[in-house]
Amino acid sequence: MFTFKSMASSSAGNVNLLTHGETTVILDCGLPWRKVRELVGFDRAGDMPILISHAHKDHCKGVIDRQCRNDVYMSKETKEALNIEYAHNFHIVEHGKTYILNDTLSFVPFSLVHDEKVPCFGYLIASQGGERVAYITDTAYVPNRLPPLSLLAIECNYCEASLAQSIAEGKIDKKRAERVRETHFGLENVVEFLRANDLSKLREIHLLHLSGDNSDELQMIVNVEYAAPNARVFAAAVKA
Repeated sequence: MFTFKSMASSSAGNVNLLTHGETTVILDCGLPWRKVRELVGFDRAGDMPILISHAHKDHCKGVIDRQCRNDVYMSKETKEALNIEYAHNFHIVEHGKTYILNDTLSFVPFSLVHDEKVPCFGYLIASQGGERVAYITDTAYVPNRLPPLSLLAIECNYCEASLAQSIAEGKIDKKRAERVRETHFGLENVVEFLRANDLSKLREIHLLHLSGDNSDELQMIVNVEYAAPNARVFAAAVKA
């Protein structure tokens, strides 16, 4: 059975762990590598493969460190954007292709819609027994339906009511708010995504990357629970 834990979830840095049996995968590595090792365990961190969604530093900062010698998987565009000559441990993956991790898990990258200058991948990860997990962050929407999942880790950056209140209070201007809508997944998008997909096997939903000013954690959990009544819903504790 898969287990998921968010170690850091904010625009200051994102680090998530997905574990199945003896294998733990780091999903995004957006803190300094020493801090990542501290969070996940100094004696364990070096054995964990890392999947990177995109080249923004809050998702990839840790793998830039020369001390990070883990196998790191990312798109060609992300590797080029990082421009690291010594990155012999970086592996390029492509949309829609299947890859194997530690002979126990497989994953398929799929394209998201974040920033036209910064391509972003989501990841569909499966066990040999057929259990599936989706990791989705930093996207305005998900272009395709996904197969039935047992666990979903998904960005829920803002909700419209909170974003409108932030505009009214002068915490964010309208132009920046529109930029948020164009590049990040909000509560309303998450609910729409859930309604468009098969939830029959879904047991857990983890909401990630909540904005400190533009989100309402309780409202998000309640609305997502209503859309997916058979799943337990968690919100990452660290905001930005």
